[in-house]
Amino acid sequence: MAKLCYNKLARLGLLWALIFLSHLERSLGMPKGNAGKRCLVCATIDGQSWGRGLYRTQQPRERYETIACTALQAQQPCDRQVEVQLHHCRNCGKYGWYPTGDCRSHFRPQPIYSDSDDIELIRQRAAASVDTSLRL
Repeated sequence: MAKLCYNKLARLGLLWALIFLSHLERSLGMPKGNAGKRCLVCATIDGQSWGRGLYRTQQPRERYETIACTALQAQQPCDRQVEVQLHHCRNCGKYGWYPTGDCRSHFRPQPIYSDSDDIELIRQRAAASVDTSLRL
């Protein structure tokens, strides 16, 4: 039987530990909600979508609602409900509804911004934009 030296045994143990930790990290997934606390409206105005913490101006509110996935994305109609959390930018004053969950069909939808914290306005706008015409 070949002798394993302590150095090789330590390397083998480190390799298995890294493999285990990589699977553990992958199972935790992405953080929910607006983890970066960035206002994408302010970042877009300045032309920098990923500043170095400069746009960490979003203040989360303790208000949660559910909204249809269609209101958060415009690619396809989807009636699945997604939980969103209200955020408010202290810089530009815009309100942002950030998804805290995923849609099983469209994964993580993008946030939606508004001048008001009234989610009914967003629901009405989404309902008005749904195409109800028949296609043959």
